[in-house]
Amino acid sequence: MLLGRHQEAIESVAVLPFANDSADPDAEYLSDGITETLINNLSQISNLRVVARSTVFRYEEKDIDPQKAGNDLHVRAVVSGRLLQRGSTLIVRAELMDVATGAQLWGGQYNRKAEDVFALQDDLSREISEKLRLQLTGDEKQRLTKRYTEDAEAYRLYLKGRYHWNKRNPEGLQKAAEYFRQALDKDPAYSPAYAGLADTYAYLSFFNVVAPREAMPKAKTAAVKGLEIDKDLAEAHVSLGYVSFTYDGDWAAAGKHFEQALALNPAYFRAHTFYPLYLSSLGRSEEALAVANRALDLDPASPAVSHSLAVQLYLARKFDRAIEQAHGTLEMDANFAISYAVLGEAYLSKGMYREGLSALKRTKPKVRRFSRPSWILACSIGRAKGVATDDR
Repeated sequence: MLLGRHQEAIESVAVLPFANDSADPDAEYLSDGITETLINNLSQISNLRVVARSTVFRYEEKDIDPQKAGNDLHVRAVVSGRLLQRGSTLIVRAELMDVATGAQLWGGQYNRKAEDVFALQDDLSREISEKLRLQLTGDEKQRLTKRYTEDAEAYRLYLKGRYHWNKRNPEGLQKAAEYFRQALDKDPAYSPAYAGLADTYAYLSFFNVVAPREAMPKAKTAAVKGLEIDKDLAEAHVSLGYVSFTYDGDWAAAGKHFEQALALNPAYFRAHTFYPLYLSSLGRSEEALAVANRALDLDPASPAVSHSLAVQLYLARKFDRAIEQAHGTLEMDANFAISYAVLGEAYLSKGMYREGLSALKRTKPKVRRFSRPSWILACSIGRAKGVATDDR
């Protein structure tokens, strides 16, 4: 069933992880990559809310009812699909569901050669945007199907890099760096691979796998190279902004890069995560809270994004709300131990010393992977700046 011409556009959608039906479990990077690319493509549409990757991938490897997932995520439509690779042929089945009625708005199957993966993704993005009844600007139509490389092997290597990067562990990050480098060997002008490499070095520093003095200059070099190739790559602006803010101490440059990233891609959740820290560092607490809240709207089931909002509430001296948000984060993920640090700080700031010390004790055994600079950044900026916003 297709939408009638009289019906209004659908303004929110979730793209659930495409299932990997291939006999080779190693092909999962491709089903994940097609899902993530579709999310990124649809996020280029300004009047469409697309649920962030980190939220929808919580449904990966789960036998989930798409309609229930859509209701849980508060969206009007859900995209689901399956990928099967047979030799050099890709078979992709996808459908678009109306969450309110459970009706299929569109369904299709694509049989393409592996080297035609770009055309496959272009067709998927265009078909879904049309069935959502969206009126796209000329610029949005171009960005919806923008290609950063024409080398299918470079693209596959990039997807493998992001697949391992998303694991957020030392082994995965080291594999990610190697795949990004291989992608750049295939196509030295592949700008997202530079952004991926920059993000990988930044995380290797964050998790204390590589010393910051070694990793962060490499992250900066990769991000700069990515922007030299494509000055409109939001991911590279965020990468360079992060390095400028946390390592170089060039806050003016950091602000410009974060703001440029949000202008280029308002739905890019990583910009919404780092930019609030930058704003609160300057004492601009209400602006920081607004950005952190928008990030949670984009990614409502992400412990990291929820934690970011709790940090901003603490820095704005809204201690009761910070405590509530930190508890909410821990309800999402009881092992997200750094939330206990914000919880403890907020309790101590209210004079609730027993509760505060109890929470801080629960932090220590679990957060060794977090670097001291990241902890200072997350919890000490507000006191250093003396933010004077009333608790509410």
